[in-house]
Amino acid sequence: MGKMKEKFIEEQERLIREAVEAFVDDDWQYQEYLKSLSERMGYGTVTQEEAQSNHDDWWNSLTNEQKQQLYLDQEEATKESNDEYLNHWLKNNNNASK
Repeated sequence: MGKMKEKFIEEQERLIREAVEAFVDDDWQYQEYLKSLSERMGYGTVTQEEAQSNHDDWWNSLTNEQKQQLYLDQEEATKESNDEYLNHWLKNNNNASK
């Protein structure tokens, strides 16, 4: 491999490495920002276990009728969303074939 090609590959690898490191730093800084923001607003940090526990407590507090209604509402929302998607697709497909 020629010296120019080696130099080019080294430079590309360096740029990729720097981009990855910048992304990791940006993500870490963003997470730190969110953490400090939540603390300033009076919210504590919540672990995945705490979030799951809160959800379980909420779910267990519902009656069977409330759970059934949530299920029915979700089914209706899914059906409406699917119908809208299908209608949109059919409309666009018909327009494309003209």
